[in-house]
Amino acid sequence: MYKVILVDEEEDVREGVVREVDWHAYGFDLIGQAENGREALEMVENAQPDIVVTDIRMPFMNGLQLAEAIRERFPMIKIIIITGHDEFEYAQKAIKLQIDEFVLKPFSSQELMQALLKMKGQIQAEEA
Repeated sequence: MYKVILVDEEEDVREGVVREVDWHAYGFDLIGQAENGREALEMVENAQPDIVVTDIRMPFMNGLQLAEAIRERFPMIKIIIITGHDEFEYAQKAIKLQIDEFVLKPFSSQELMQALLKMKGQIQAEEA
C-alpha cells in the first residue's frame, strides 16, 4: 500500500474525495487529512507518506510553500497539486518546485485516481 495525505482547507472537498475514491482497491492507504499546509507538514514529518495531494490556497502555509518544504526535506515524496487557480504564476512556481502532477478543480474522483496511479507507477519505477 502507498501512503497518501490529503490537504485541502475545504472540509467538503476532503470528505468528497475520501468518499468517492476507493483507496484500497488501487493500492493506496489514506493515512491523514489536513486543512492547511502547516498541519500537513507535521503529518508528513511524522508519517513520511509516498504521495501528498494538496490544494494551493490554504491558510497559514499554502500548497506551494508546503511543496517547497517537502522537496527540501523529503525529495522522494510525490506531490499532486489540486487547484481551481490555473494562473500562470502558480504553474511557473510549481514547475520550479518540480511538482509531479496537477489536477484542476472541480475534478472527478477518476481524474484524481489517474494522477495517483501515475505517481504509483513512478514510485514503482524508481524502486525497480
